[in-house]
Amino acid sequence: MRAVLFFALFLCGFVLEALAGLIPSWTLAQLVKEPDLVVGRVITVQRDAPLPGPLPGVIGATAEVEVLRRFAFNETQTPEPGRRLQLRFSTYGGGGLVNGPMLVALEPGKVYVLPIRPQTESGTWRLWVENGYSVVIPVRGTLPGSEPTASTGLEVALSEIANSLARGTPSDIAGTADYVGFQANLTEELMPLLESSVGNDQNRWLEIAAGLLTGPRAGSVSISEAWPGTAPAKSLIQAVLGKVPRSPTTESMLITRILNAEPTQLSGPAMVLPQFKDSPTTIEGVRDALRRDADGSAFMAMHLVRSGQAAVVDDALARSLRVVNRPRDFPSDVMASIILLVNYGSESQLDDFSALIRRHRTANPESYNLLSRYIGGLGNPREGRILAPFLMDSRTLDDGHTRYSDSAVWRLQEATKDNFGAESARGGTIEERDAAVARAIAWLDAHGIPHEESISR
Repeated sequence: MRAVLFFALFLCGFVLEALAGLIPSWTLAQLVKEPDLVVGRVITVQRDAPLPGPLPGVIGATAEVEVLRRFAFNETQTPEPGRRLQLRFSTYGGGGLVNGPMLVALEPGKVYVLPIRPQTESGTWRLWVENGYSVVIPVRGTLPGSEPTASTGLEVALSEIANSLARGTPSDIAGTADYVGFQANLTEELMPLLESSVGNDQNRWLEIAAGLLTGPRAGSVSISEAWPGTAPAKSLIQAVLGKVPRSPTTESMLITRILNAEPTQLSGPAMVLPQFKDSPTTIEGVRDALRRDADGSAFMAMHLVRSGQAAVVDDALARSLRVVNRPRDFPSDVMASIILLVNYGSESQLDDFSALIRRHRTANPESYNLLSRYIGGLGNPREGRILAPFLMDSRTLDDGHTRYSDSAVWRLQEATKDNFGAESARGGTIEERDAAVARAIAWLDAHGIPHEESISR
């Protein structure tokens, strides 16, 4: 089975067995309507053994949280600022979870708005709800001046979000913008708060815009529609961009901020930068990131190349060969590098790729196995050059039945649309699988693709 890049973004199962496979999306108003709220910095996260039940991969965890601010609307004994609380929650084990609830991923050092409820007897606390999108809100640690007065949880949460966007570091903005991206339109509620804090500071408006554009829904934003600055704003990003007159200078400033997004925010820059594909700032910025071997640069380059910008191809291919040589580093970059090499690389570069796969077979079996899972599925016959090493390998995979060669037959058949008998390669007898492999090797020979002799255990 091909490796799947899986990032757990927030959030956890309230009653895990009942909610398996159901992923609600909590609106801000729903989330903060009833519970007490704590703004807290996560100090440590202690992971436990896997939890019993039908969802393998779920583990219990306890976060030690330093309380920075609290809003106890229910008169519970929420710890005072400066104190610490123990927060129990369920999260993913090392392998993640597929087809289950969205689980919380609290990170030490990060600050969140946490809707909480006490857990009796043990003295620990739980999240108010634990399954779904948008259960905790990443925010900035400090507020200006005195603690704000608020009569509702919604007012508290909005002020925390606005404070993070208006005064936070790029990392603060990024986390909060990710949360906002999963919400319905909050323009009417947030813009008065932002205008009061930001005023006419165009640099800060551009910083906020870049954070919003690198969020999870950035791919749906049309810059040409969002940045005329004339019509009434229909979205928060449009309202924020409307605070800055569009010009070559401000566009370049925005692109620079998008390029500097954290590597974990790959989807936003990759989807938005093609809208600026002909800008010298975009081209030179991506080329510089590739030459610096920056995490995420291959992923950004792939989308830029696919949009028709060929100026970054050479640098992208050069870095791609470095990335596939260390497939454990950054999964999105590995996948992007394979796509770039297969679709745009020279035959010589593909031969170099094939050679490093063969080297990993003995020098680094873990990397070899990872590459066997990543390669395939592009529907391009050129994949044959990098499937050849696996096609010649009759050793079995982890399931004890399927061989590297059997998996490679299936993927080569997908790539070429020829019939090698891949169905037999997956479930047939040894003789049937050997026959399918032989037909695939004959295809390599017919197309002049070099390969070594078959190997086995």
